[in-house]
Amino acid sequence: MSLEEVLQEAEAEAIVLRQHGHLDQAKTLERMIQKVRASAAEYLEWMSEEDATLYTGRNVRWLRSRFAAWERRGHARWHHARRQYRRIILEHRGNAESALTAGRSAAVGERPIRRRRP
Repeated sequence: MSLEEVLQEAEAEAIVLRQHGHLDQAKTLERMIQKVRASAAEYLEWMSEEDATLYTGRNVRWLRSRFAAWERRGHARWHHARRQYRRIILEHRGNAESALTAGRSAAVGERPIRRRRP
């Protein structure tokens, strides 16, 4: 059972507790679920192959060469016929966060903000 499945089960249990009038128990369980999600955010986040290349500074060929091994370990998957990678397995390199933001902005047609040099 994956962490995502465990969290989904716990969320369903909180709903049942709430429906049966056990509000304090439901709230306690919901707080615990939120804490687990926050502490495991990098593990729970899946990145598209495009975002993973921007995040890591690596090319698609490098990612794909590791895909099978990562998939066996649960860190890569096929989702709607596209490769995805858990953020926790990817090394963040350089200023890739800016590249990721710029890439997403370009995808929706926004122009990146350019700062003037003094």
